Amino acid sequence: MISSSKLKSVDFYRKIPRDLTEASLSGAGLSIVAALAMVFLFGMELSNYLAVNTTTSVIVDRSSDGEFLRIDFNISFPALSCEFVSVDVSDVLGTNRLNIRKTVRKYSIDRNFVPTGSEFHPGPIPTVNKHGDDVEEDHVDGAFSLSSRNFDSFSHQYPVLVVNFYAPWCYWSNRLKPSWEKTAKIIRERYDPEMDGRILLGKVDCTEEVDLCRRHHIQGYPSIRVFRKGSDIKENQGHHDHESYYGERDTESLVAIEHYLQVVKTEIVTQRSSKELKVLEEYEYTAHSSLVHSFYVPVVKFHVEPSPMQVLVTEVPRSFSHFITNVCAIIGGVFTVAGILDSIFHNTLRMVKKVELGKNI
Repeated sequence: MISSSKLKSVDFYRKIPRDLTEASLSGAGLSIVAALAMVFLFGMELSNYLAVNTTTSVIVDRSSDGEFLRIDFNISFPALSCEFVSVDVSDVLGTNRLNIRKTVRKYSIDRNFVPTGSEFHPGPIPTVNKHGDDVEEDHVDGAFSLSSRNFDSFSHQYPVLVVNFYAPWCYWSNRLKPSWEKTAKIIRERYDPEMDGRILLGKVDCTEEVDLCRRHHIQGYPSIRVFRKGSDIKENQGHHDHESYYGERDTESLVAIEHYLQVVKTEIVTQRSSKELKVLEEYEYTAHSSLVHSFYVPVVKFHVEPSPMQVLVTEVPRSFSHFITNVCAIIGGVFTVAGILDSIFHNTLRMVKKVELGKNI
């Protein structure tokens, strides 16, 4: 058996009787400063331990082959009716999905992008009623040639009728003609007047249809008017104006804008007990937009290109043993340094007092 006296011999912390110790103001001050320093450094170390440390790397995309990319979009067209908007999806393999409705919601909005009604539901597609030779008008170039006898029927038959009032002798009318005919042909190919009937581009020769142009107050050539359900009158701050097109009049401006989006997958994972656990998965993108020529009707195209690389952000937790080691080092180090400073300060005062006593003697 090991006696208690032998165990006491290995005591690193031998006690000094309190009667043999002496307290001082300098020691009390250093003790307070040391205690505050310990608390402050311990708080800093604890904050550092609880903070999340991350490392970022770029790796090959680890998505599975059958994984789908969900795309949410919110696009506003304040000057476009809901009935003329459709969503089509295609990919590089040739897969096409036209006029998606199941997961797309359309709402009417005003010029301030505020919804003005409930969700839009398309009604039946209107059909074209043939009246004699009205549908046999000259439209080889693309735009329908309108006259006094068929203008009213066409303007009421189509929800939107855009008419170019021109004069063959006018220089600017001739400049507009190629772009107008090409755009009309594109729209006619996309929205067949006999199958769809949502929009039609027409033209009126004001040198032959003088009364028709005078009735619509055409004062210059070319004049592009927009008729909605038979009328081109619109309200403008209490005044009645004719709805006209004032934008660019080249084919590119009338047709398409494209947006290119480079999509990069980002994963945030954490390591717990030598295991990797996924915390967050998201997609970031960079976008570029440009005006390009298209062979279709006016469209907004979004080209989404997933990147073959992905960004991996790994959360690396701090070791608890490292935290405990630092805490012990902080407490022991501050205590030791404070003891050394107190000893130096105390011995210095004793020497000063001895010198003063020697001088007095």
